[in-house]
Amino acid sequence: MTGGLESIVAHWRFLAGGLLVTIEISLSSFAISLFAGVLLGIARVTAPRGARQVIGIYVDVMRALPLLVVLLYAYFAVPILIHHEIGSIAAAIGGLSIWWAAVVTEAVRAGVESVRPEQRLAGLALGMSPWQAMRRIVLPQAVVRMIPVLASTFVVVILSSALASAIAAPELLRQSQIVSTETYQPFPLLTLTLVVYLAVAYPVGWLGSYIYSRLKNRGVG
Repeated sequence: MTGGLESIVAHWRFLAGGLLVTIEISLSSFAISLFAGVLLGIARVTAPRGARQVIGIYVDVMRALPLLVVLLYAYFAVPILIHHEIGSIAAAIGGLSIWWAAVVTEAVRAGVESVRPEQRLAGLALGMSPWQAMRRIVLPQAVVRMIPVLASTFVVVILSSALASAIAAPELLRQSQIVSTETYQPFPLLTLTLVVYLAVAYPVGWLGSYIYSRLKNRGVG
């Protein structure tokens, strides 16, 4: 056990670099998937029928594909299609973003549709445009209701970033595996990895629940 702690101390910069990459992949993937998911989720409710069907097909396709397969495709197949090499971190962010955007799209659609349509119609009756009614009446309520789902999604995005190790992205799990292979000390290194993921992901879920409870208790949403 002492030898394992010595291995962690000796390689802490290497492991810390992996943690920074994990954070980079997680934040970037969630930000992109959130932006795309909000736009697609609103469009799935308000866009013409043809556009809604196309978005629905995208969501269904992503749901049918394992995330690991999407990451492998982004790293190994996409460069062949575009005739340009893609780095492992960029491929991880791209694959995670495309897959999780579909999840966020459905969360946003459900949140928007949870607001009673009479409220939007009332806004239209007051002279608001459809977009004004959506922005001023529907979205503020829908966003509050989506907070727990989006917080949970962010947590799982952080955890699923570990799959990037399969395409050699130098994130935390990958770096831990390398060190454990070199030092023959897998237990302390993988235990450290587990604790770090818990320390990063748990506060995110807790904060989402806390914010939602405060807003809900105030009658918002």
